Amino acid sequence: MKTLSTFKLLEISGTIITLAELLVGLTVLIVGIWLSRKGRTFIRKTIAPRFDIDNSTAYAISSMVYYVGTLLSILLAISIIGFDLSNVALVAGALSVGIGLGLQTIANNFVSGLLLLFDRSIKVGDYVELAEGTRGHITKILVRSTIILTNDGVEVIVPKCSLVSD
Repeated sequence: MKTLSTFKLLEISGTIITLAELLVGLTVLIVGIWLSRKGRTFIRKTIAPRFDIDNSTAYAISSMVYYVGTLLSILLAISIIGFDLSNVALVAGALSVGIGLGLQTIANNFVSGLLLLFDRSIKVGDYVELAEGTRGHITKILVRSTIILTNDGVEVIVPKCSLVSD
């Protein structure tokens, strides 16, 4: 009789994935992402007010905690499932070539977002006017884009590279 730990779901490149490993990996991933979100909220609502950290700094710190926590959760889940992380390094290398060739705009927006996150030249609540005439208050700063609420009450999604270059 097969148990959860021996029930083979599939085999990929010599790596046997059992049902138990998959369930534990998914649980670690879900809990890790949940903890990352809770950590982001905890920093914004508890730590920042206690240490008198301004909103933009708290936003930057909490966003980085979320991204790092999520990345670590993904890597840990992959490792628990049984994949060798050196194989992940090979895939990451291949993806970086793909980014260099085909996803330049997305990579540009992502890097611009990181620059703005650490530079803190714009913050939630700032009033901005872009070269194409869009004006309004920044309501949300995301990884690749920023949401601006215009004077007409319309939310506009602006790529980060536009904020950096304009």
